[in-house]
Amino acid sequence: MNKLSYLLYFMLFSASFILISQALSFDPETGDERLDQQLHEVNSNLVQDIPAFKSRVSTEYKVDEAKISKLLDEMEPAEVLMTLQLITLTSKSLEDILISYKKNHQHGWKTIAADLGIQDQELLYKEIRNVIIFNSATTYENSLSQR
Repeated sequence: MNKLSYLLYFMLFSASFILISQALSFDPETGDERLDQQLHEVNSNLVQDIPAFKSRVSTEYKVDEAKISKLLDEMEPAEVLMTLQLITLTSKSLEDILISYKKNHQHGWKTIAADLGIQDQELLYKEIRNVIIFNSATTYENSLSQR
């Protein structure tokens, strides 16, 4: 192969790597630094065992695993938890949250919450942190067993 072919392959590989990296990056952008960090931690732990995650979430939130799978097609595991917590803590329906998520997810959860009309986001995030401890999969699992 000539130098031009190598250069084209390198450019294609680099562009693909950048796109994959961007797709795999998770930035919840809640507007709450502590919650963002906790969501990152829980997400990195939960993606390692999706079947166990689906089973635990299905049991805790009484949501069919098929519905959780569908949510996971569009969201990260931590975002599924955020969605289910928003349903639990607000009067918003899953459909309302998904419409806002699809429209605003590139801007983060702070924008989604605002779009849903949630005024006191700080209080909401505090409640979310209190209901599910976003530390690790083990802490998450322990918090479920204590409820």
